[in-house]
Amino acid sequence: MDELEQIRQRKMQQLQQQMSQQQDMQEQAQMQQALKEIDKIIQKLLTEKAQERLANLKLIKPELVQRLKIYLAQMYAAGKLKQMDDKQLKGILIKLQGQKREFNIKRIEK
Repeated sequence: MDELEQIRQRKMQQLQQQMSQQQDMQEQAQMQQALKEIDKIIQKLLTEKAQERLANLKLIKPELVQRLKIYLAQMYAAGKLKQMDDKQLKGILIKLQGQKREFNIKRIEK
């Protein structure tokens, strides 16, 4: 009976893992779909020059571009954005990056 119970427990664990993997795959598919929709919105919002800036920035700082896209999609959904040029995009990028601290290193000689 002990072996039978162990087999049942292993089988239950396998089933739980499979269900978890399926849920993860569904969540990833939903996330990909949402990102595609955001990309469509961004493409409508930005002028050609702003789109070029975004594409260049994506090569350097993809995480910043992702945050920017989400921010722009939220602003669009709230009805606060219609069209955005390069200058406006720069302003938003500066806000999203926040204050950068500058470090001055001074060498003290003894």
